[in-house]
Amino acid sequence: MDQKFIQERKADLLIEKERLEKELSTIANKANGQYRTIFPDYGHREDDNVDEVGAYEKSLNLKQNLETSLNLIPKALDKIAKGNYGKCEKCGKLISLDRLEANPSAETCLECQ
Repeated sequence: MDQKFIQERKADLLIEKERLEKELSTIANKANGQYRTIFPDYGHREDDNVDEVGAYEKSLNLKQNLETSLNLIPKALDKIAKGNYGKCEKCGKLISLDRLEANPSAETCLECQ
């Protein structure tokens, strides 16, 4: 894997990190390194309360997915720094360049996924 490809993936990872953090900030507050989902306040009618709970549940799921994706980025950046980026965590083989281009934070090859 050449350095140009690796540096392009590093740039992709940093852009994705920024995007994920921005999206998370619309549904959660960050304090002490942890994201807490914002509970919406639509009003005090019973229908409003039902809508609030539904929106909160959706935001909880979205927050969890975004956080999971965000947490993979520092791992990938660390692998780049240590020189072992692109190796499958399960079998140790190289992850295909196409897969890394599509998902720069991929931890496994397609076979092990």
